Amino acid sequence: ASAVRVFARMLGSTTSATDDQDGECMEEEGRLEHRVALVGSSGGGGATLGSTEELVVLVKEQLEHAGMQLAAVQLVVSPQALDLAQPSSPATLWTMNEGGMLVPSSAAPLEAINELASHVDAYLAARLLSPPDSPDHLQAVVMVSADVEGVNRAVLAASAATATPVVGTGGSSLAQAAALGVNVIGSSGGSVATTSLSKAISFVSTLASHFGTKYYPYLPIKKSVVQSTLDGCLPAVLCVHVFCAVVNLGASELQVTMVAGMSWLPQSLTNVLATLLSRSVAAAADAP
Repeated sequence: ASAVRVFARMLGSTTSATDDQDGECMEEEGRLEHRVALVGSSGGGGATLGSTEELVVLVKEQLEHAGMQLAAVQLVVSPQALDLAQPSSPATLWTMNEGGMLVPSSAAPLEAINELASHVDAYLAARLLSPPDSPDHLQAVVMVSADVEGVNRAVLAASAATATPVVGTGGSSLAQAAALGVNVIGSSGGSVATTSLSKAISFVSTLASHFGTKYYPYLPIKKSVVQSTLDGCLPAVLCVHVFCAVVNLGASELQVTMVAGMSWLPQSLTNVLATLLSRSVAAAADAP
C-alpha cells in the first residue's frame, strides 16, 4: 500500500480539495477533455523502439493538440531486447511526476523493476475503475509492447472490464489483449518502418476519432529538414555555377584555370578535361 501511495504521488494523484477544484476548473476550460495512460516497454524484438523520452514527449504533444492529456506513464525500459533479457538484465522504470515530467528510476535488475512496475500497474488499474467523474479517472490507454500476462496485466483487465479504448503497437501483445476482451481500437504497426512521430500521430488520430474530437497532427519543423533540403540542392547548384563559369571563360583562360585548379589530378586526365571543356566553349560560342 505504501508503494502504491509513493507511485500515486509520482504519477500526479492527489486527494486534496484544492487540487480537485483545480482539476474541475481545467475541465471546464476544455483543456483536458480526456486523460490517457501510456504503458508498456521498450520492446521485446530486435528492432528498437527508439528514444523512450522522445516517444512520450511526442505522444504528450499530439494528445494536447487533440484536447487530451497524458496523465500517467508506466514504461519498463531496457537496453536489451526484452524477449532475450534475463532477470538480472539492467532496466529502468519510467513514470510521470505530478509536474508532467518523465522520471526514470535508478537502473536495477529487470526482476526488481518488474516488481515496481506491478505496483504502478495496480494503481493505474484502480484509476481506470474509478468513477468517470473522478479527477483521477483514465479514459484511454496507449500500450507499447505491453507485457499482457505480466506487469500490464491489471491495467488490461481493468480496460476490458470498463470497455476503455486501447490503442498501441506490438503485434503479439495487441493480439493477446484483444483475446482477453480488451477494446483495442487501433494499431500503429510494429517497430520496423515506423518512427516515434508516426506512432504518436497514429495513436492520437485513432483516439480522437473514437472520442469525436478535432485533431490536426502537429508536425514539428526541425533545422535538420531544411539542412537536408539544401544539401540535396547543392550538387545541382554547383553544376550550374561551374557551367556558367566555363561558358564565360575563353579557351586559353580555361586551360590556365584547369591547370591551376586541378593540378592534383593526373596530367593525362587534366588534358582530356581541358580539351572537352574547350570544345564545349567553342560550341557555345558558335550557337546562335
